[in-house]
Amino acid sequence: MNRKIWIAMLLAAFGWGTGGVATRSVLLHGVDPFTLISIRYLLSAFLLAGWLLWRRSLTANRGAWLAGLAIGIVNMSGPTVFFTLSLQHISAGLGGLLVTLVPIATAVWAHFLLADEPFSAKKLGGLVVAFAGVAVLIATGESGITGGNPLLGVAWSGLGIFLASLGGVLSRTYTQRYSVAELAGPQFVVAAGASLLVAEILGTTSIGAIGAVSWGLLGYLATIGTVVPFVGFLWVVQRTTATHASLIGYLVPLVSLVTGAVFLSERLTVVIGLAAVLILVGVVMVDRTDTPRPVVP
Repeated sequence: MNRKIWIAMLLAAFGWGTGGVATRSVLLHGVDPFTLISIRYLLSAFLLAGWLLWRRSLTANRGAWLAGLAIGIVNMSGPTVFFTLSLQHISAGLGGLLVTLVPIATAVWAHFLLADEPFSAKKLGGLVVAFAGVAVLIATGESGITGGNPLLGVAWSGLGIFLASLGGVLSRTYTQRYSVAELAGPQFVVAAGASLLVAEILGTTSIGAIGAVSWGLLGYLATIGTVVPFVGFLWVVQRTTATHASLIGYLVPLVSLVTGAVFLSERLTVVIGLAAVLILVGVVMVDRTDTPRPVVP
């Protein structure tokens, strides 16, 4: 791979990896999860739509917009709500680590919904190893933060993983009919609309109550934490193999754990290290069973 591809991969991993840290920081500044998500996706949708218009890639295809409706809710706004709620109870590092379980859950969904992707014995082995890592966190009560609750954090993350993995299977189905670029605009716009609706019902933070620091973090989330890695990932998969692109997914939890410890004083313990090894080994076992595919949060 050339230097430009490596730079794009590192930027994508850094953006997604620090996204959880920025999210938890906004929560610590008093912004409720639903308002946070709605602003994040609204800003992201404007930025991405502008980029697509500049490239003349924003589609008017009705089928692509219907597909974007499904993906935007099931694969974006829905999981983001649950992953954000989990960060009230566990560290951003652990949150990033748990998100890497999405490919395993996707393999389970694919077994039931896609005829050409059976769940093999090797995949089952990877599932057992990965969930042993989750069990270690729950059994030891390690949340990575003071006063955290790993059981609640894992439960919220589990709901996010459930939806995101189902969305992954839907995405594979739709990308056989539409390009990723065609689906990008619709899914971000739909995710923004759905998030705004949820925030209107459940949000408790008024726009005027959001401070300058929180606005800066929200801007970071929308750009570096969402649009930049998304566009960077699209650029990478068009220029290298799925095996190389999948490295991004393995770098994300490392970035989350390190930046969470540096910027939010989150704990890095032996227990977290053991859980991380088990989860990542399990993910690699599942991801390498078949033809490798990109693994992203």
